[in-house]
Amino acid sequence: MFKIKVDFKFMIIFMMSFIISYIQGDGIANIFFYMFAVMLILSIVFSYTYYKKIDIKVIIEDRELYTNENINIRVVIKNNSNIYIPYLSMYSSNIKGSKPKKNLAFTIMLHEKEEKVLKNNFTFYRRGFYEISRFNVEIKDFFGIITIYRTIDTEDKIIVKPKLFNIENSSKVILQNMDEGEALGHNTKEDNYLIKEMKKYCVGDRIKDINWKVSAKINELYVKKFESINDNQFSIIIDMNRKNYDIDPQGYMEEKLIESALSIIRYLQRENITCNVYLNGEYLENYEVRHERDFQHLYYSIMLKDSIGSKDIKDIFISHPLRSGQIIFISKLTRDLVQNIIIKPESQCRITIYFCYCEDNLTEISNEFSVDLFSIEEIFKEEHLYESM
Repeated sequence: MFKIKVDFKFMIIFMMSFIISYIQGDGIANIFFYMFAVMLILSIVFSYTYYKKIDIKVIIEDRELYTNENINIRVVIKNNSNIYIPYLSMYSSNIKGSKPKKNLAFTIMLHEKEEKVLKNNFTFYRRGFYEISRFNVEIKDFFGIITIYRTIDTEDKIIVKPKLFNIENSSKVILQNMDEGEALGHNTKEDNYLIKEMKKYCVGDRIKDINWKVSAKINELYVKKFESINDNQFSIIIDMNRKNYDIDPQGYMEEKLIESALSIIRYLQRENITCNVYLNGEYLENYEVRHERDFQHLYYSIMLKDSIGSKDIKDIFISHPLRSGQIIFISKLTRDLVQNIIIKPESQCRITIYFCYCEDNLTEISNEFSVDLFSIEEIFKEEHLYESM
């Protein structure tokens, strides 16, 4: 799209000089009229040259990145004419989908035959699909009489993925209940899994899984690999209610909630533990994560979802009763919430809750309701290594 705007004040002065010159016809009036006329003609010539002789390119180096990573957007502007450009402004009204909204804007001047490369670094704090669809360019001539408005349409798309934290070597994050067998409501892990095969011991494997009898015979450490024989080993609920943004309108905390949940699910899937994942979003969705492809499906689905749910998480447990082996990811933890979702505090049902924010006494909540509480902010720190998808 291309359009031209002529300065209104100049046109009034130009018309007045024309009228005075026409009425009086003396030398001074004619000089002023001819001077304004020459300025207008030169502005038209300059503006036409600007339109024809300026090249603008938008270059995006990486179109896939992870949250909190920088992306470099380069704008290459070249003046192919022999005319000086005193004013060029370029901006994008908004990078569609960015939250908070991001704008790309700058103002420069260009000498004849000059090329400038403008670099802009953006940090995307939230997962999602972003689109840079349009740049608006504004160019003024030397006299400031004519302004050219030009639109550059692009179809550049950026995908921002949630981080996956590598928690295998972090004793604070690995579920102690799973190791003890309590979370599944049984005494040992072997009660819920069949020994599928043996493999050589690797760093990170659990000591308790070593088959000492086999290892002694061949003088090498071998561990047991388990295969699930129960279809519902773990039930994981991720609260994607819109209230998540009440605490943090920018959504940084909500993003941490999603990343920690995906990291735990990833860890359990790699341990051959089946997970039933419930997303309390726009509507309640259920994903069974048993294999790698199941996790990828969940990962890319949740990547494009915002927390826009309206259903209170406690209402979920009316149709999905709480049981052992349940993990809950919520933004704000309160004593009343735990009291509402755990109908029988005296029962042996042991659950784990990961939360972003809590004002109540954690120790009292944990002891009263037999829940394991983990602060996401304390556990999932930036120093943890994260892996790619």
